[in-house]
Amino acid sequence: MDVSLPKQSVLLIKKSANGEGMPALSSGESIKTGGKISDAEGKLLAYSPVTGTVAEIYNLPRVDGDFTAVDVNTSENDVWDENCRGIDNYFDREPGALVSLLCDSGFALDIRKDERPDAVILNCLESDLLVSINRNVLAEYGDTIRRGLRLLKRISGSDIVIIAVPGDLRDFAEKVAVDGSERIAVVDLLKPLYPFGMKEIIPRALSRKGIRRPLVITPEYLNSIIVFLEHGSPPVHKFITLIDRNNVRINMKVRIGTPISHILREGNIKISELDKLVLGGTMRGKSSFHAEFPVTADIDAIMVQDRDAVVTLGNEACVNCGKCIGVCPNKLQPHLLARYSEFSLFERCRDYDIDYCIECGLCAYVCTSRRALVHYIVFAKKELAKMAKEGDHAIESDNIGEGLACHPVK
Repeated sequence: MDVSLPKQSVLLIKKSANGEGMPALSSGESIKTGGKISDAEGKLLAYSPVTGTVAEIYNLPRVDGDFTAVDVNTSENDVWDENCRGIDNYFDREPGALVSLLCDSGFALDIRKDERPDAVILNCLESDLLVSINRNVLAEYGDTIRRGLRLLKRISGSDIVIIAVPGDLRDFAEKVAVDGSERIAVVDLLKPLYPFGMKEIIPRALSRKGIRRPLVITPEYLNSIIVFLEHGSPPVHKFITLIDRNNVRINMKVRIGTPISHILREGNIKISELDKLVLGGTMRGKSSFHAEFPVTADIDAIMVQDRDAVVTLGNEACVNCGKCIGVCPNKLQPHLLARYSEFSLFERCRDYDIDYCIECGLCAYVCTSRRALVHYIVFAKKELAKMAKEGDHAIESDNIGEGLACHPVK
């Protein structure tokens, strides 16, 4: 389902650690779809997802970081920026130059000359339960995905290309894996079990072992790369799965920046008092306190939970049942991590490898005491990052003092 353009769009631009991320825009300024939004020094921050007039620019602090919000009054006439043009003969370009071009254009590709990927994995499993984005993109944009795999094989320098799919997508995957008489990829069938679809887990779930540094990419992301190279259209769309209170799903194509309320109206879903609005799937989704929050590039699903189906986390003490340890895919001890976080003993979390937690949510799902294990772990991670940042500032201050001592005023 293609979602219509909203009357109002909100583009969120995440600020960097040093506070950078303010666009060189002003209220009343006109923007076009696909146009670059840069800072005062010309650094690309985002692409405009709509055509319209900037209504307001303001700071928006959130739990997951500080953002700059660009509020846009959307025009009925969707006009693409004149600089959105494809790249002729992009496949013949030198691999390093093409990687640099994509990275400079906002695509995150972890391909380095000194440490190239040992495999390319097209991850067609879903990021969370009830999400069904990747299967639809693979089925509908197979030709584009095939060209994308040929491109990744060339620029990554890897001879191993794997399409990881559940069994019911095997036929679609086989069509993508063969280009004429040439097989460009192998198809690896996986059970659609959570959390196999997470990029940190899927290399371990493959039948081919020994892959240490793969380039994992989803069909949606790969499709956006090829569309950008061939047509010049930056990724201003997002595929999402809308899930109603009865778990009925519909896949949608929406513009980034579209308010959730607009999507719910298009999906004919009404929210009642005390219903829960979740951005993301059932395991890793985050609650939203209002329906005017905009779609961002990392939202794969929008889910409405009926008030009677909402499970409330408790504050009971851990009973040491060990269930969280048994389900953790990285064999951590979530109960201890949560305890240390609860009592602000954040440094102790380092001793129990908190950085290896992928926040899959399985520990909280099986917890006998219904403890908010993932919340505690995420909180500890943020506090540790804050402490590290403050430590860096302290080191910088010491260096400044040393510099002054070496250069006395004449």
